[in-house]
Amino acid sequence: MVLQPDTMLLQTQRSDTLSQVAVPLRCVRTMEQLDGRYSAKQSALRGGLIGFLIGAGVGGAARIVSGNHGDELGSVTHIGNGTAAVGVIALLSGGIGALIGSKRGVERWTSIPVPALSAAAPATGGDCESTGF
Repeated sequence: MVLQPDTMLLQTQRSDTLSQVAVPLRCVRTMEQLDGRYSAKQSALRGGLIGFLIGAGVGGAARIVSGNHGDELGSVTHIGNGTAAVGVIALLSGGIGALIGSKRGVERWTSIPVPALSAAAPATGGDCESTGF
């Protein structure tokens, strides 16, 4: 990255091609940089937690919708008790979420300060476009 009074030059690489892109500083609102990836263990834990919460919500909603104080859900799932059925649904969903999370790489991004626009540079113009590099 090279800073000029009103422009930032970014060097991008796609495949084997390097190129520079000029971005007017007045168009830059936020900047982030890659801060690594979560490990498979961290991703599995996160996926498992999300899956568990979704499973608990779906199981709880199914227990409420099914009549007979949720025991209908217990008999449909062959568990016998509606509350136990919700727990089993949540645990299964958590396990599936953990499997998916462990195989999926999740990136961590951190915000970095946006360079200040030079006092000599004009701050007018509305021709900015949304772009990600």
